[in-house]
Amino acid sequence: MDEFEKKVKKDVEESRKAFKNNITPTNKILKKETKYPTILLSTGSLNPIHISHKENLKKAKKYVEETLGFDVIAGYISPSHCLYVYRKLGDQYMSSFHRINTCELTIEDENWIMIDKFEATSDHFVNLILIYVIGNDLFRSYGKMPNIHVVCLERKGSVISEPHSQIADQMKIDCQKDLLRIKELEEQIQNLQENPNQNQNQNQNQNQNQNQNQNENENQNQNQNQNQNQNQNQNQNENQNQNQNQIENQNQIENQNQNENQNENENQNQNQNQIENQIQNQNQNQIENQNQNQNQNQNQIENQNQNKNQIQNEIQKSK
Repeated sequence: MDEFEKKVKKDVEESRKAFKNNITPTNKILKKETKYPTILLSTGSLNPIHISHKENLKKAKKYVEETLGFDVIAGYISPSHCLYVYRKLGDQYMSSFHRINTCELTIEDENWIMIDKFEATSDHFVNLILIYVIGNDLFRSYGKMPNIHVVCLERKGSVISEPHSQIADQMKIDCQKDLLRIKELEEQIQNLQENPNQNQNQNQNQNQNQNQNQNENENQNQNQNQNQNQNQNQNQNENQNQNQNQIENQNQIENQNQNENQNENENQNQNQNQIENQIQNQNQNQIENQNQNQNQNQNQIENQNQNKNQIQNEIQKSK
């Protein structure tokens, strides 16, 4: 044993002296009438305890009451013994004295949670088995006890019979079912040994039935596959037809567009030709008009010249 383990042993002894009264406290047990009074127990290193430890116990209380329908009358927090905490945490461990005190401070404002010091002041875990001992009359008034190991004492007059429990009774029922099943299997084995021919015939019939069923299943599968193939072929043909129709429609649209474009081009060419012809005609008319004007001008000039000549001739004659 090393020095630290000696220190742990010493801490255990000091905790026992400090908490001589390590009996489970009952001062915060809620007093209320209920069919299923329930007590919650939370254990752990609690090195140190923190808010989540207390909150987890409160969440468990809420779940048990709201979901399971039980009434929680008390909750206990039990810190683990020093040797366990030391082996788990090593040098970081806190003595049970400090862990118990911090636990007490953490739950002092709760009216239903208490600290159980028994395990923390021990040097081992507490293996606790809870058995509910009741009389037959109370057992009947409670009905089936949910998830509780109950020992029921039947009273016949002033004599109390041997105790029995729900779990033991259930085990008997399960054992009886197993025995019946074993008996059935033994009878089947015996029949096989006594009537091998009959069993062979039965096996043959079973095999025939299995083969028939297999053949039927195969036929069904073949029919299903054929139907699936037919449906697939139909779908493929439909898709091909749709694609062909789409292609034809596209071709028609393209042809229409081409024809329209050709017509537009032709119309444009015609219009251009018309315009060019008009321009040519206009130009020709203008040229002709110009020529006519020129001719007229020449005629006028010639006439003027003639007139001049005449006048000159007359002047000479007069001289």
